[in-house]
Amino acid sequence: MVRKLTGGRKMDSLKNKTVVITGAGNDRGIGYAVALALVRAGAEKAFLLDLHQRIISRDKFTCWTHDVTDFDSVLRISKKIHENCGAIDILVNCAAILELPKDMNDYAGKKGMETMMSMFNVNVVGACNWYCAVIPGMIERNEGCIINITSIAGGRGRPGNSIYEATKAALTSFTLSWAQELESKAPNVRVNAVAPGFVKTEMTDKLGAKARKRTLQDVVPSHRTTEAKEIADVVLSVVRCSALNGTVIAATSGKQKIITK
Repeated sequence: MVRKLTGGRKMDSLKNKTVVITGAGNDRGIGYAVALALVRAGAEKAFLLDLHQRIISRDKFTCWTHDVTDFDSVLRISKKIHENCGAIDILVNCAAILELPKDMNDYAGKKGMETMMSMFNVNVVGACNWYCAVIPGMIERNEGCIINITSIAGGRGRPGNSIYEATKAALTSFTLSWAQELESKAPNVRVNAVAPGFVKTEMTDKLGAKARKRTLQDVVPSHRTTEAKEIADVVLSVVRCSALNGTVIAATSGKQKIITK
């Protein structure tokens, strides 16, 4: 089902809202762009978390070095945020890593398996850890918003990129399942996903000019990269629109559509 991202009751304001964004460690990434968008829309406090944190805490930003795969660390940080700022209102799971594309058989052996599991741990387990940390409080309050940053690659399949795409497909599936699980427990807690196309970030720069050009030609209909700010605008729209729950919204080249509901 495809429909425009409109309709539904919108949040009156993000005032006094506390936001946690994982994978927000540099100013070229989606996580940082999302943080800017939410704070400019009125969020009271944004916690930017990343294993390689390079942003300095300032104003409404609190920036910490953090490993999303360490569940004990997730619980400690979520507890600290709650004690100092109150409830976590919005969680954006943006942390992800991308290894250079390779065929599946290249992952054979101990080293290859470690690389594969590293992607799954960051891209999938990290999101699950943060979900498990914040969801009890959201259920108790019957209020909250969780957005998983997946990828349009998660539903397509492409040679040489099977592990990354599998992680994004898994996160998409979690999004849909979590939303359904919460419908009877806490109907005002929403879980959605935003699935970017090919975004110009530090992560995609690692692919090299030839791989980027091939991706834009073969995968992206408009043949242009999407800016991180464009993804942030979509995330802000999802946060504001309470009609959206259990949806996956494709956001590529300045356009957006619901691809799963």
